[in-house]
Amino acid sequence: MFYYQFNIADYASATAHLSNLEDLAYRRLLDLYYDQEKPLPNDTKWIARRIRLSVADVENVLLEFFDLTDGGYIHHRCEFELAKYRKRAETNKINGLKGGRKPTNNPIGTQSEPNGLRTGTQTEPKPNPRLSQPNNLITQEPKNQDLSYEISLPDGGKRSKKDLIPYDQIADSYNEICTPHGRPAARRMTDKRRARIKAIWQESEKARSLDWWRDYWQGCMQVKWLAEGFIGSDGKHWGPDIDYLLRDKILTGMIEGSL
Repeated sequence: MFYYQFNIADYASATAHLSNLEDLAYRRLLDLYYDQEKPLPNDTKWIARRIRLSVADVENVLLEFFDLTDGGYIHHRCEFELAKYRKRAETNKINGLKGGRKPTNNPIGTQSEPNGLRTGTQTEPKPNPRLSQPNNLITQEPKNQDLSYEISLPDGGKRSKKDLIPYDQIADSYNEICTPHGRPAARRMTDKRRARIKAIWQESEKARSLDWWRDYWQGCMQVKWLAEGFIGSDGKHWGPDIDYLLRDKILTGMIEGSL
């Protein structure tokens, strides 16, 4: 793959905290990933030598932006773009075998020269819903709901308090919004899921609302590769589940708009 789209704003937002060398490592890792068209091998020394940077910088970037699997280090956005590239290439191959694109209705010699002016048949471009709508995860205030998880004593003392976080209702909202897109249903509230939901709930006051969680799931489903998944380099289909959408890097990416 010799070309891939690069969104400067999204990249800058997601990497502003990196050092100069870590930033350079990430850019070179992306180039290496797209050039090989497959996951990076589980060999940080080999990778560091290939991109001519230190093992420490490579490991920091891999730990934050890649997932280690049996097949190597996976970058899900790269896999999604590669899947689109392969699909396009296959379509072009099929069209080529059929003799290329269908000829236009204009006979040779009658095409008009472009003059840079819009014609009457052109339509206005459709706005990007992710750009034209405010980010509810940031701007929307939580609705008044009796979902407080904390009990304070009048004298300032401490005591055990009941966990009132609506875990099952949050999982139900995920199932309602995400499973129609093909995402696997969350059938059990595991300790891992409970701990992650509780961490998000306690971290932000806005997250202490079922409406916020619904907005979050809906936002995730507006990101194409999160909603549809993709065919990976190993030929298998991958798609995120509730555990993946609860990951800190996905939450941060959704809030910052860097996915």
